[in-house]
Amino acid sequence: MEATPSFTINRKWYAIYVKPNHEKSTVEQLKEKGIEAYCPINRTYRQWSDRIKLVELPLLSCYVFVKILL
Repeated sequence: MEATPSFTINRKWYAIYVKPNHEKSTVEQLKEKGIEAYCPINRTYRQWSDRIKLVELPLLSCYVFVKILL
């Protein structure tokens, strides 16, 4: 018979507001601290006067999702 813990840790996903254009760096800093974080990325082509480039932009600007216990 397996022993089951008497309590369960119920972590939930929360959206946090971050500075504009700091979504990726915020996710990296949170992961370094051991916090589960996610930022959905949208890959699109952007055109400049001299080139077309594939860029990765956050799907929801200024927001990062974290899974924590509050």
